[in-house]
Amino acid sequence: MKKLFLLAAMAFALALAGCTAGPSAPDSSGNQPGISGTVVRGLSSSMVPAGQDLVVTLKANVGTQTFYAIDEIPPEGWTIKDAGQGSIDAQGHLKWLVLEKAATTTYTYVLTAPAEKGSFSFSGKCMFEGQAAEQQIKGATNVTVS
Repeated sequence: MKKLFLLAAMAFALALAGCTAGPSAPDSSGNQPGISGTVVRGLSSSMVPAGQDLVVTLKANVGTQTFYAIDEIPPEGWTIKDAGQGSIDAQGHLKWLVLEKAATTTYTYVLTAPAEKGSFSFSGKCMFEGQAAEQQIKGATNVTVS
């Protein structure tokens, strides 16, 4: 599985290199003009009791792009209970890679909150066909364990 993901990631990078060339220079965010792909994170709750589950959604808004990659980083100390359609790498990141026929899609995964109470943050990046640089996943980023 790890080799397949690595090969797919390499193919994505090679394809991306060919798609970012053109007459229009990237803007300050690294996006080519006319490229509109985004990923928006949603949380089932902004406050979760210790040891309970949190449902996370990532909506990939594709626009006209045909391929993209998502690298989602759950908060440290949380357990991935159900990765949904994502792959989990050695660092605990959840990843999705679409190499063709991309369509607007919502991915769902489930985390279990740690016993430790406090505020925790999500982070993640995505990249769509035609973008010269990764962009941050938009939407909810913080959750409190009570």
